[in-house]
Amino acid sequence: MDEETTRGYEVVYREAIRALDLQRNAFDSLRARVGFLLSAATIATSFLGGLALRDRSDTGSWIAIFLFVAFGAFALRRGGARLQQG
Repeated sequence: MDEETTRGYEVVYREAIRALDLQRNAFDSLRARVGFLLSAATIATSFLGGLALRDRSDTGSWIAIFLFVAFGAFALRRGGARLQQG
């Protein structure tokens, strides 16, 4: 290969790396925002779920609590798997 072709490949490679870095940064930012939103929803659910069960305990309340526990278990399992990979 001649020098001009090699230089062209280097430019394309650097731009690809830069694009991947931008995507990683955007994904990390999105992950942080979603994590904050889910933690706020979890705290609100835990307080409001307790109040809902104290006043009356119907099927809808138990379904909500089951979904809350299932989501928590899923989030802990996924978080543990992510920590082992990273």
